[in-house]
Formats: sequence, C-alpha cells, structure tokens
Amino acid sequence: MRLVKKSLNCLLAAAMLLAVFVMPVRAVVVGQNGVMLETVVQSQTEDLYVDRDMKTGVVRSISYDIASTYSTAGIRYRTTAVTIQFPGIPGEVIIPVKDQLLTYNQALKSSPGFKYGQTYYSQVTISRDAIINAAPEQYRETVKKALDNPEAVGTVKTGAHIEIYDVKTDKVLAVLTSPEDVLRQTIMPQHRADMVTRWQNLDLTAGKRIQAVQMPDISVRSDKDVYTGAPGSTVNIIVAVKNEGNIPTVTDFGARWQSDDWSKKIFSRTNINLNPGDDPHYTIPVTVPTTEKKLVLRANIDGNTPPNEATLDNNTKVVTIKPAQVDLKVTITPVRNPVPIAWNSSHGKITANVQVTRKDSGEPVPARLTITGPGGTKTLNFTSIPGQAYGNYYTFDRAVPGTYTITAEVWPTQGQDANPADNKASCQIQVIKKQAPITDVPREPDIHGELGGM
Repeated sequence: MRLVKKSLNCLLAAAMLLAVFVMPVRAVVVGQNGVMLETVVQSQTEDLYVDRDMKTGVVRSISYDIASTYSTAGIRYRTTAVTIQFPGIPGEVIIPVKDQLLTYNQALKSSPGFKYGQTYYSQVTISRDAIINAAPEQYRETVKKALDNPEAVGTVKTGAHIEIYDVKTDKVLAVLTSPEDVLRQTIMPQHRADMVTRWQNLDLTAGKRIQAVQMPDISVRSDKDVYTGAPGSTVNIIVAVKNEGNIPTVTDFGARWQSDDWSKKIFSRTNINLNPGDDPHYTIPVTVPTTEKKLVLRANIDGNTPPNEATLDNNTKVVTIKPAQVDLKVTITPVRNPVPIAWNSSHGKITANVQVTRKDSGEPVPARLTITGPGGTKTLNFTSIPGQAYGNYYTFDRAVPGTYTITAEVWPTQGQDANPADNKASCQIQVIKKQAPITDVPREPDIHGELGGM
C-alpha cells in the first residue's frame, strides 16, 4: 500500500509540474465600456462571432480573436476601435477598444512566462451595453431594438479604426478607417489582407460574416510537387492560375529556375483576365536536367499585377524536377555448364542467358546492354521498364575445349544508375572433350597360335 500511495503521489506531483509548464500566460482586462480582452490558448476563429441568448435570441455580445507577436522595436498595427453601421442610423457606431488594448498588453507583458517574439492569441468581446452606449444618445433605443430582434435587422456592416505605430516610441504613423486606406499602404501583403477583414457584412442571426471586402486573390497550384524523367526527356507541368477573390482582375504568370531571376523565364503569360473563380490551366514543357533542380511558378510576378491583391502568400509554387532514379541490375548464367563435345569433334557451342531487371519503380528509360565473350562484343539498345525483365542470349559455337568467360554490363543511356555495383556480371563456361572409345580386342588367355603342321 505504501508503494502504491507513493506512486500515486509521484504521478500527482508530475501532473502538477506539467500543468505549471503548459498553462498559458493569462491576463484578463474588463474595461468600463464593456469591452473585455482575454488570453486564449489559440485562435478559435478568424471571423466575428455573435453570441445570442439561447432562449430569447437577443444579441449579448460580439467577439473576435487576434494574434499578436510582441517585440521591442519595429512598425506594427493595432485595432483601436470597432465600428458598426446599423440600418436607419446615419454614420457608424464607434466602439473604442484602444485603452483596454493598451491595459491588456501591459498586463500580459507583466505576466510570468511572457516572452517577446512569441505569438499570443487573445479574444476581444464587446458587450451589448458597450454597443448601445457607443451609439449617439438619440439612436440608442434603435440599436437596442436591433440587438433584441436581430431577425428584423439581418446584417450590419462592420469596420475598424486601425493605427500603424512605432513600437519603440508608440508614435502613431497613420490611422486607417476604410479598406481604401488599407490598400494604399505599402506594407506586407499578409498584413494588408488581415486588416481588410475588419470590414465585413455581419449576419446578426447566423453569427458570421457573409461578404468580404472586394479584392482579388490569385493562387497558383500544380498537378504534382515532384516531376521525374530521364535526363534530356520532357515532362509536362500543368499549372492552374485561379482568382480566389471576389472581383475580376488581370494578372500575369511565369516560370523560372530557382537559380535564375525573372529576366530568364522559361514560360510566360501576360494580361490574363480572371473573373472570380476562373482558373485557366497552362502546360509547361520542361527538359529534365541531369541533377535535381527547383522550378518557381508565380502569378503577379512583380506584386503589382494586380496592385491590391489580398495576399501574395499563395501566388508562388515551387516544384522539383529531377532525373528518374534508375537502378538497373544484370545477371548472366550459363545455359549449360560444363559443355561436353564428342571425342572426334574439334569445337562445341556455349550459350549464356543474360537478364536485365529494374530495382526501382520509376519511369521507362533507354538503356544499353553490352555482352562480351570469345565471339566478340554484342551491343543491344532497349527501353527498360520497371516490372518487366529484358533478356537476351550470348552464343559462341566455335568453342574448343577450355574455360570461357562471358561478361555483361548494362547502363542507362541518359543519367546515372543509382547502384553501379550490380550493373556488371560475368560467368564462366567450361568446354570438355569426351574420351575416345576403346577399339582394341583383347586376346583370350592360354590360346596360342603356332606355325607348322602335324
């Protein structure tokens, strides 16, 4: 019992220790205007979420998640206010969240275990009271009725005020209040794409955003990630360029070797007109190199065709082109060994069976088989196919008694073999002459012949 109790105590201690290490940094701040920020383990959703009372159906709050990687220097952006446009109310209802955000960030940085450079996920929850109180006083009852009966309203437009600021000095460099403001910024495309998601049509009844800001989004995909073939042969790369966005656009597309720049494109298309959902396919013939190489496929090559794309992350695809992994093997065996010949013959016939197999499962490749023996060299060109043996015979019919060596070797005619050790084989065949038959008749004993007569 003591041993069991001790083991349980050890397990409990280990569990508590593990819990200490896996517990996330947590900081919760509730602002006076009904805005709460809370650390979560990971981002639950990229969309705004509407929380409704299960019995009455009234809107209780609106939440969204943010991901932040804190640093001590650099240019960053932050949402300082959420805006909502209700039907029948001029302008926007502006719900400030900056003070709560700053207080929350300070509390988070002061929490044990906080590390700069680590990504922290947070949830921002805006209560119905915060939304109602942010409206001009003469419209608060209208907002309250909309939140109490969301089916009568349907959708509302959401937006944001976003500050771009210097982390070190906290100096605000720009305030963005519209998607157009965001698209004019010369910032990384993924940040620009994240910012514009603040402007949406939010369905209060379904609790999700249903329409994005009007932007193109070009993606590139290929039918394979790796292409193989015999060096010098041609493989076809099939590429689709798709407009994942929600407005028509014009783009370009090209392909180049990774070691080259875009002035050395091996394939190019310009003025590609794409409606939303369009995905024209292109076939790019590529000569297989003798060594593995990378091919870069990209749409919107300069990042400015179109200039207002949601993200450039999915514009590029890198594929691998490499010579087929060929592994040929040759074996050679005598059809008969030794080969006997008659005592009165001067020579005989020797034959060797040569078989070539593939140890890999790649593509068919051209190959050359060379067989050398007493009758000279025999060269055979053929196509080696995985799973299919290639066979041939070597025959020499003027073999006098003795020992003969026959050698066979096989090589791919394009590229290199993966295992040269079994590309060459040989066998020996011995020719033996039979003994001549005995023709003398022995005399019987005790029988003698004499000359003379009686």
